[in-house]
Amino acid sequence: MLPDKNDLAKRYAAFSNDRLLDILYHKEDYTSEALEAVQAEINTRNIGVDELETFTVEKKVSNIIREQNALVPLSLGAKLLFFFAWFIPVAPFTFHRNYLEDGYTTKLWQTRFFRIAGFVSLMVSVLLSVWLGLGDAGLFGLLAVLFGVAYSLDPKKRTRAEAEG
Repeated sequence: MLPDKNDLAKRYAAFSNDRLLDILYHKEDYTSEALEAVQAEINTRNIGVDELETFTVEKKVSNIIREQNALVPLSLGAKLLFFFAWFIPVAPFTFHRNYLEDGYTTKLWQTRFFRIAGFVSLMVSVLLSVWLGLGDAGLFGLLAVLFGVAYSLDPKKRTRAEAEG
């Protein structure tokens, strides 16, 4: 059951100005009753046009920053870390959580890709090394070659090429 106007008015009275303005900024996500209650609360608080404009500009800047963060790729060192140290239980998940919170979607995709590629590469390298009798040097050589293959198939490089094409 949807709350009535009085319930909405009570709820919105406890919201901060920024939260009320955020509701107006995302008005497509709310019912007309909710928007009316928010507008009434904004009128009660005498929130002016200046504050509304400042909020809108800050939101737009925030969106631009988020869009730019989404395109930032992993560094070579991070790719090496996720490829070769996928088995460390805490580190990859910590980075993953930070990338998620900060909106680094390209880094998230690359993190997943290099962790999976590292795991698969290790399994393939071990199997080939045992089957062909290559020893430790052969195992590490295969891992290095497979990292090169994974690096050439990097998801960021494909999306950049698609954008240019």
